[in-house]
Amino acid sequence: MKLLKSIFLVLFISNACNAQWQKSTLDIEHTSGVMNFNDKVIVGTSGDGIYYSTTDEETWVKYSNEFDSVGDKFSVYKFYQFEDLYACTDVGLFRLSKGEENWEYLNQGKFRAFYKGDGYLLSVPIDGEKLLRSTDDGHTWEVIDSDWTYAFMTIINYKNSLLGAHDKGLYQSFDKGLTWIKIDDYSNTFELKVSDNKIYRATNSGILISEGNIDEWTNIGPSAQFINDFTVFDDLLIISGYNNGLVCKNKNSNGWVRSDLGLKGDGVYEVKATNVIGDKVFTTNNSGLWIRDLNDFYIPQLEVTKLVEFNEKPEVGDSSFTHFSLSNNGFDTLFITDIISDNPNFRVWSKNFALAPNSGWSNVITYKPTNAGKEDATLKIIAKNNKYGNNNTVKVYAEALPTKFALNQNYPNPFNPSTVISYDLPNNGFVELKVYDILGKEVANLVNEEQQSGNYKVEFNASSFSSGIYFYRVVSGNNSMIRKMVLLR
Repeated sequence: MKLLKSIFLVLFISNACNAQWQKSTLDIEHTSGVMNFNDKVIVGTSGDGIYYSTTDEETWVKYSNEFDSVGDKFSVYKFYQFEDLYACTDVGLFRLSKGEENWEYLNQGKFRAFYKGDGYLLSVPIDGEKLLRSTDDGHTWEVIDSDWTYAFMTIINYKNSLLGAHDKGLYQSFDKGLTWIKIDDYSNTFELKVSDNKIYRATNSGILISEGNIDEWTNIGPSAQFINDFTVFDDLLIISGYNNGLVCKNKNSNGWVRSDLGLKGDGVYEVKATNVIGDKVFTTNNSGLWIRDLNDFYIPQLEVTKLVEFNEKPEVGDSSFTHFSLSNNGFDTLFITDIISDNPNFRVWSKNFALAPNSGWSNVITYKPTNAGKEDATLKIIAKNNKYGNNNTVKVYAEALPTKFALNQNYPNPFNPSTVISYDLPNNGFVELKVYDILGKEVANLVNEEQQSGNYKVEFNASSFSSGIYFYRVVSGNNSMIRKMVLLR
């Protein structure tokens, strides 16, 4: 096998995303598989049989009557969906046909791998020492090979052939599983799936992808991940793992995102199976069945505080400080190479640093205003190895206090029919803002209240006034100023 390239990936968590996994109402701790079939969510358990729910996922019903011959306290190893749904369990093989309500018990075989072809079935027993084939719908089986060679962990259909894989390599069959050709000896393949004409191969060193040539594979990571199951949905790839919980990535990106926030229990890091059903993602582990919105999985690699406001209002010429956060809950170090501000009044202290795995960073912003009033800035974070989610910006808002009392010229001036009057208050106090005509008669009272120090803007609408010269006057404590404005109709 030719391994074209290995991409070393950074794994991040979205700390800003409040959504987490929610435990379902199914009161069973040990769940092992979840499928969508016959308009039902079907869940396999470890030791308590099979349950189903309609689309509300609120009410769960246990399949029981059809299991009278074996009891309903069995464990489901894995579901396999073809035209019908098959359940491999510790008491035998069951089938739920499309449109039917009850399971059919096929035989007592305990299988770890299963495949349904056109007129035949293939299976590998739990002991993993032979490959079996059935042509009578699974009621009787013949041994194709009694050697460990074909004791596959997974079997799939691909381009008019079959692919089988296990810890000894990848094999291909062109005669419905009767004979097999060895393709490579890449070890420890747990699962094979096909999506968009690509083969996805789960191994203990990550996911391998082949784009049509099964002699060439690309490792897209993540490393050190024992994979129980994975789901390819739309442009998402979601991995259920033994030692690293649950991670996902956009198929067209190089970034893996940690996605097990909120999962609980002793088995949290051994996620058994995951499936996308409608607009929700279901996952199973040793503490139950968990549900999360699908949109929560579209998460950028690097997560930063999106909005920052300065609580302190400095005077013009003075400085104020606040901070924003960056997080990296990944496996590798993230390198921040620059943080660019589009407003020189806002400066970031640290612009070039390394963000270690599973860590966060609180970065300081300095605001030194040159004029009174409100202003903002956009900070752009540049990360050297941030492959997915490059729109990492922080919006910053601040306000500066004036150092002296001032009444500014209205704008626009001349105006018709509205204009804006602004003034600066260096101290708290009672404020009056009034408008007078050219004869000195008061024609409008715009402000008459206590106000905090700061910069203020007031709109004056003169739609009911005639053209001419008007005066506006602001008074606060011992301070008073007056200016002229012109209304042109």
